[in-house]
Parts: sequence; C-alpha cells; structure tokens
Amino acid sequence: MKEISGQKIRLTTKPERLTKVDVRYGNSFGKFDKDTLLNSPEFISCCSNKLAFSQLLLSNGFYTPEYHKLKQDLEFPALIRETLTGSGGKGIILCKDLDEFNNNWVRGFWTKYITTAFELRVHVLNGNIARIFRKDEREPSEFPIRNNASCHFSLKDVEKYPKLSNLISNLNGLFNEKMMTGFYALDIGWDSNKKEYFIFEANSAPGLNEHTANLYAEFLLNNMEVT
Repeated sequence: MKEISGQKIRLTTKPERLTKVDVRYGNSFGKFDKDTLLNSPEFISCCSNKLAFSQLLLSNGFYTPEYHKLKQDLEFPALIRETLTGSGGKGIILCKDLDEFNNNWVRGFWTKYITTAFELRVHVLNGNIARIFRKDEREPSEFPIRNNASCHFSLKDVEKYPKLSNLISNLNGLFNEKMMTGFYALDIGWDSNKKEYFIFEANSAPGLNEHTANLYAEFLLNNMEVT
C-alpha cells in the first residue's frame, strides 16, 4: 500500500492509542468514533469464531458445518474440533469410527465430515468475486483435510464456476444485513452428491500472494479515500 500510494501508512497490532481506524485486517479490537467502512469488528469476530459463523449461516439456510458438543447421534467419519478459533487445520482430528472417536475425545465439538470433490479459496472484494484458487492436494488421501500444508493453490478462471455468483450474492446480503463487511476470503467445497457448495469458513484477514497482494492494496486504498 505504501509503494502504490506513496503515503505514510501506520500499521499496528496494538491499537490502544489510536483514535481512528481506516482499515481492519482481522483485528476486531476496540471501537472508535471514526472507524473503517470496510470490515467491522462484529464481522471479524464472527469470522474468527467458527461456532458463531456456523450458527449465523445455518439459521439462514446455508450449507455449512454443524457443531455438536454432546457425544450423541454421531455420524462417521467425524471431525473432532478441539478449538473453534484455530486456522490451518489446527485442532482437527479425523475419526473413522467410534473407537477412534473415544480414543481422541476429551472436550470440544465435533462435526460430520463432508466429502467434497474439490475445494476453493474465493476472494471477495466489495461483494464481487475477485480471485478463485483451487486447493490441489500434494498427495491424494481418502479423507482430505485441505490446508496450506497439504495442498498447493492454483489460480482459476472465475467464469468456470458460474454457480458461485448466486451463493456469494446471498452471502453478502446476509453479512451486510447483520454487520458491515467489504472484503473476505471464503473456503468452500463442492458436494457432488448434493450438487451444492459447502461453506467451511470465511477469513477476514486472508493470506496474500503475488496474485492478490496488489489487488487488496489497491482496493483498500480506494476505499480509504472514500472513508
């Protein structure tokens, strides 16, 4: 952003002394009289809490993980979720049967494992799909947990995924009805049996690369000028 704009831009992870915020990138700390018109603290908090995110989406008819706290009505394979604020697959344990589940269950939540034919990272800026990456496994597995360690990301043509447009439109409508949002990256997978996208999570501070860093910088700078 500094390189593109030539402006002096202050970056901090400890905003206690700030009086205003122009951009929040995954930090929901504090509220200010002058706050960004992009991602609100409420949106960032929702993205960082998988249970809150799931409850919001499920209550509005979206296909997303359903978290269970009790050991009943188990469906296998199942995923034990030791934490609901982790990233990169942290705290996820795959259990193929009851013995594996009992050997690993201490506390937390579990979700049903949803088989998806492929998984995408979808970058959304101002309600529009800006980039799509497919997560390709480095080594095939029966029950893949696709993350940065197990996959490489390949850039794809947005037009090859036409069914995404309605999903993103409906999702943006929900987000902006409940809280203010301007950008995020969505992790989703295609359920071939249901012919429907399964929403894993949204990231309010997605990792960037050579295909996205300038895109986000220009978007944020343009919207900072508006604010």
